[in-house]
Amino acid sequence: MKKLLIIFFGFYSLIAQATHNRAGEITYRQISLFYYEATIVTYTKTSSAIDRPVLELHWGDNTFDTVSRVNQASVGTDITKNTYIGYHNYAAAGIYKLHCEDMNRNGGVINIPNSINTSFYIETLLQINPFLGFNNSPVLLNPPIDQGCSNQTFMHNAGAFDPDGDSLSYELFICRGNGGLPCPGYSFPTATVSFSLDSITGDLRWQNPNSIACGEWNVAFLIKEWRNGVNIGYIERDMQITIYCNCPNNTPQLNLVTTDTCVEAGTFITLAATATDPDNNPISLTASGGPFLITPDSAYLTTTPPPPTTKILNWQTTCNHVRKAPWTVLFKAEDSYPNPAPPPTNYNLVVFQNMNITVVAPAPKNPAA
Repeated sequence: MKKLLIIFFGFYSLIAQATHNRAGEITYRQISLFYYEATIVTYTKTSSAIDRPVLELHWGDNTFDTVSRVNQASVGTDITKNTYIGYHNYAAAGIYKLHCEDMNRNGGVINIPNSINTSFYIETLLQINPFLGFNNSPVLLNPPIDQGCSNQTFMHNAGAFDPDGDSLSYELFICRGNGGLPCPGYSFPTATVSFSLDSITGDLRWQNPNSIACGEWNVAFLIKEWRNGVNIGYIERDMQITIYCNCPNNTPQLNLVTTDTCVEAGTFITLAATATDPDNNPISLTASGGPFLITPDSAYLTTTPPPPTTKILNWQTTCNHVRKAPWTVLFKAEDSYPNPAPPPTNYNLVVFQNMNITVVAPAPKNPAA
């Protein structure tokens, strides 16, 4: 009997090593005054024996629901994206903290000791205030899974877009675990130069991971919403970064014709971004942001023949695009390193850069007395 128990626990420990949560966040959409749709997105270890077709979502008003997974997709080597959606009707105005906790994180996270026995916890603050008007959380357009190389600058940007035009700021936070408490023994990543988060642009920069940093790390940060100088909510993103050692690759370079511009509504915008690679590897140059999400009159990219790789942002602005906050376009250049040697490892490196476009109302014309 003892031998059977030993075999069972040994087998269970092998399964547990695959457990399981890598990254995620909670966003929401206001449907009516007190009625909301919430979306949980998690990124998990595909090879894990643990799967969650449902998750428990706490709404912040002492109630919770079991929300079902509506989509599941493979998005990388041993990475699965899971999307869950739930609906809730609040009884009154107030400030509510939506949160989700799930056992466990995947094993082996360098800066979370005993991560395999530590819960994965994410939280979002929602404020219902009729005087502030309707509010939707920011939409995060870039996934919270990235990789980098030792002795190379690592960059990540969530690509946050606020559909209501609210201002956003960014703040580093400690990854949380059991009961929403900070993960025991948590530490921020170690860097040769620095590890920082730009509070305005949202650029997470790790410069440079040293040779002892190879492996998986988790980092959390808050994306705060501001309206008329008042903080009206936040999203907590918990993301995972994999650092590889001795990569035979260098980070591409990205150049924009401008980073900030102001145009009058009705102007047709054509602005260029160019990416080059010091190793002459192929480059994928993409862009995301609010201008691509508007219908009609959404922005689009056109390509000029390489080398180098150049994309032209094209956008026919209208009076519907006039707002106080600028429209942000986030360009992303990712190289493609050919790595035929087994096992297959993604040594691709990325760089981000923001372009802010302010659209103002047309000036009065043809005055007459």
